Amino acid sequence: MRTNRSVLLVIPAALLLSSLPYIFGYSLNTPESRFTGLTYNIDDACVYLSWIRQAADGHFFIRNQFAIESQGNLQFNILFLALGWIARLPHIPLIGVFHLARLVFGALLLFAIYRFSGFFLEKQEHRLAVLIVAAFSSGVGWLFGGGTDRSLPVDMWQPEAITFLSLYLNPLFLCAQILMVASLAYLLRARETGMARHALAAGAFLLLLANIHTYDVLTVGVVWIAYLIASSAAEMRLNLKTILLSCLAALIAAPALLYQWRLYNAEEVFRLRVQTETLSPAIWSYLAGYGIVLLLAAAALPAIIKRRDRSLLLAVWAVVGFLLPYAPLMQQRKLVMGLHIPLAMLAVYTLISLSRRARLPLVWAAILLALIAIPSNILFMWRDAKWLAQNETATRMHRPFLDNSEVSALKWLDRHARDTDTVLAFPDVACFIPAFTGARTYVGHWSETPSFAWKLRVWRAFVESDTSDDSRLNFLRRWRISYVWWNTTLKELPGPDGSSTSVFNPDKKPYLQKVFESGGIRVYQAVSR
Repeated sequence: MRTNRSVLLVIPAALLLSSLPYIFGYSLNTPESRFTGLTYNIDDACVYLSWIRQAADGHFFIRNQFAIESQGNLQFNILFLALGWIARLPHIPLIGVFHLARLVFGALLLFAIYRFSGFFLEKQEHRLAVLIVAAFSSGVGWLFGGGTDRSLPVDMWQPEAITFLSLYLNPLFLCAQILMVASLAYLLRARETGMARHALAAGAFLLLLANIHTYDVLTVGVVWIAYLIASSAAEMRLNLKTILLSCLAALIAAPALLYQWRLYNAEEVFRLRVQTETLSPAIWSYLAGYGIVLLLAAAALPAIIKRRDRSLLLAVWAVVGFLLPYAPLMQQRKLVMGLHIPLAMLAVYTLISLSRRARLPLVWAAILLALIAIPSNILFMWRDAKWLAQNETATRMHRPFLDNSEVSALKWLDRHARDTDTVLAFPDVACFIPAFTGARTYVGHWSETPSFAWKLRVWRAFVESDTSDDSRLNFLRRWRISYVWWNTTLKELPGPDGSSTSVFNPDKKPYLQKVFESGGIRVYQAVSR
């Protein structure tokens, strides 16, 4: 199967468009402040940077540096190990590795979607249409404004739901979707050829997927089982060899799944993170989040079901993809990953019929659909660009720009702090501590930090002026705090009721020794641990 030359134009165009907010962010650098290279979901990106950092420092097992609780250090992730090894190369910063991975995996995912569509659509123009729709389309969230409230359509706040937003933000999502597509492609080949080598390949991809982004194995497994049931019913026969080959693929993936289960039972910090609720919104948020693409995909379903060919897999994936995010699990909305892919392919089936009636070339029809369905993606990036100009992000807690004194303090900690040291930092910069210094932070991430809300309250109590020195000393000793990050520009803490509370002066405390100062940022070493 030859590759259409237009693919070599579409993929770079999508990657360039999805990179514009970062280009804009770097253009806003000043002599006084530096862009971190991060926009939406800064805290999550810092988790990934922490994993890359640990691998670059020579660690095979990943430690949650956003947690101070005891850990057995059993987790590892092949993707971030590989990125960490790349980060060992001289003159390549962690954020550079992160964005290099985003671009490389983005290109590979789009190419994988193009090739995967060849199972169902033979003509090159059909596959090119799929690529265009998948790469640029979104839903109708833009009609509801530019907010990030979880009650809004998902194309305005859930990146893994939309291919373009995954291109924009997250190499982990991109890698996971590549593995999902590859595993389904080889399972389909195994079913149609009866060859064990295809089942072995599918199992290898599932093995990687189970290690890198475990939730998605559930999606692939349920989609494939549902497809086997639907195809067996359509053909009025049970293909025993396909079942055996599918079991072979599952057997190959099993060690990674069993290891994750062992990790879940052995590591309390890991288990608490997995148990963090990420529940799905109301169903209309997904329906509106896919918009016209979903309508076109739904229109194709009756004909697909009647055909009873391999395209039935797309119909099954689309239906299962809407049901799984409402399974009785804690991590519901994570299971929407990859759903945009079959919807885009099904939409092209309808688009083929419409373009013939309108006597419009299919590629132009796909471009027209992409233009109609892209506004949410544009608004998403425009919103982030506006926040960049204001040094804000969706969480409001974290800032995409750090001033030079903050950057200098992070560099000092990078040189002096060990990975076993814990830094008590102000919440707006705490998430950067593991990412850019390798040290632990007391409270830094809403999901990775156990008892996050409680620890925020503890931090607030620590810095309030009316807290006793004995209480602060007990806190420092109990949690083995090594360093305290202080911003001297903060004189008062705002309260939820509009009141404010003054903060204490660490310079006058014998248990805190100042070891770094730049501008308004100071780092103190806890001397009575």
